Amino acid sequence: LMAERSARREEASAIATDVAPPTPLVVRLACRPGLAPLLAEELASIGMTPRAVDAGHVEIRLADPWSALFASRLWASAAIQIPLPPQSDADPDSLAASITSAITADATRALLAAWTRGPIRWRLGFAHGHKRAVVWRVARDVSAVAPELENDPTATTWELLVDDEAAALQLVGRRIEDPRFAWREADVPAASHPTVAAAL
Repeated sequence: LMAERSARREEASAIATDVAPPTPLVVRLACRPGLAPLLAEELASIGMTPRAVDAGHVEIRLADPWSALFASRLWASAAIQIPLPPQSDADPDSLAASITSAITADATRALLAAWTRGPIRWRLGFAHGHKRAVVWRVARDVSAVAPELENDPTATTWELLVDDEAAALQLVGRRIEDPRFAWREADVPAASHPTVAAAL
């Protein structure tokens, strides 16, 4: 796996923000703690139906291209929510099998194919801890089932984060050109984050 991915790194890979998803999906938008009510209000004003999860997260159902999210200035990061199949506490390999099943599901593969220009490169991470044995097993098993998905922790296009508490897999785009902050060329000491400035 390592040799094959190194040989293909010269080919560019990016996320297509101008293409609608094959099917509507759930996106969790993260903002600075306390701004969720304002973010929900902003999303509603641009025709979306938000659901506040907590003080720092709002979920929406997205059927439009990713670029539709750029009309909102208050979210800082976004992740596509994919439910993880049930796991067995008695089986130590159950977590790896559940993650593999979620990644190689037809809907996930269709989404990654539609929203990626070039090779589909991904890496797996966890909200808590590393679990390297699980990472290696998932990389091996995904490669066997879906060879078009290239596990590459270095030239990553998609980061797949396991959220144990939400029992979900979060797909986070790492090669997205976000026009909202294109003007930002440098940090100024004590400056407000752009999303906080927008909220103010």
